[in-house]
Amino acid sequence: VEKLFGERDYYTLPVIQGPLRGFLIVICPRWDRNYLIGKHEKKVVSTICSFVHPGMVCYDVGANFGYYTLLFAKLSGQGGTVVGFEPSPEVFIHLERNVRRNNKKLAAQIYTLQKAVAQKQGQEQFFLGGSTSTGRFQRYRCPNEENMVLVDTISLDEVVYSGRMPAPQFVKIDVEYAEIDVLKGMSKLLREERPILVVEILQEEARLAAFDFLHEIGYNLKHIESNSPIVHSEQMAPGNYLALHA
Repeated sequence: VEKLFGERDYYTLPVIQGPLRGFLIVICPRWDRNYLIGKHEKKVVSTICSFVHPGMVCYDVGANFGYYTLLFAKLSGQGGTVVGFEPSPEVFIHLERNVRRNNKKLAAQIYTLQKAVAQKQGQEQFFLGGSTSTGRFQRYRCPNEENMVLVDTISLDEVVYSGRMPAPQFVKIDVEYAEIDVLKGMSKLLREERPILVVEILQEEARLAAFDFLHEIGYNLKHIESNSPIVHSEQMAPGNYLALHA
């Protein structure tokens, strides 16, 4: 597949297995083909399917091309609301296309915002990455100054408490090293609304910071891939975490 498709070549292809079977999505097959056959983050998908119910409000932070945005919309159904945040101008186009292409299959209200979720509102340099799913803020491990764009940032507290969007009951966060920025920017939301979280955390420093921050607010964490409850920060391994308020 790597030889057939370029790093940033997009095609419209059908999902043939998994909860979005029958959907048509615009993806980059070189990086994203596992979405089509139900093999991408199977335990994360299963976790989301267990916790998201009709009528819920869900945020997809770092939405990429929108697989999880569409999944949230399918699960939340009539009366549900989904908000997808994606800062990359290139990827955001495909997020919007995927939402439009599948809109007739979905009853939920879907909003897409071309913004990077962070600790506060503003602007920041964003590295587009070597693939469609590795974009990140410039300050996080960027190899060079090329392939940068200036993006708008916003915090989830600002999104909710300005009245722009309803408060979420479920938030998925996949933001390439900026997890603690997102969490700190939703501290009021976490304390008052206590949404369910699924957060991908790969870097050790970010894992320790996220554990301390969420634990102090009253959240319990479980490593999704190993199904292991986390009692001490030293147990935090790379991967996805389910966070539930006690």
